Amino acid sequence: MGLDSPLVAEYLNKKYGTKFPITPGGCNALATKAFVQPDGAMFPCQELTDTVPISYQEIINRAAGDLPFRSNLVADPEGILDFYHYKVTDEDRSRLVSLISNMQDVVRTNIRSTIERSAIQ
Repeated sequence: MGLDSPLVAEYLNKKYGTKFPITPGGCNALATKAFVQPDGAMFPCQELTDTVPISYQEIINRAAGDLPFRSNLVADPEGILDFYHYKVTDEDRSRLVSLISNMQDVVRTNIRSTIERSAIQ
């Protein structure tokens, strides 16, 4: 990111008293906000970021503490990984698909049992 970025110019002006011009262009991205990835890379919009490498265990950890993420992950694992720009290895993707498939099987079995029990009563 160069000095032509409004955020860089504004930061340097405030921090060091410089007089770099702040001239946003285009859509004014980076003029008021930016998206920063965990590795420190900064982008004007979240949609413009590269994919973020993530491991199977990191996905499981996130799912354990984030109910909407967990629900979306079970409903549409590929879609939620794409939405967050997460990139997993083929091995981790396979493990994740297997885990979610097993979870879905358990849920289907429980629903079927509940329906059968209620039909008997």
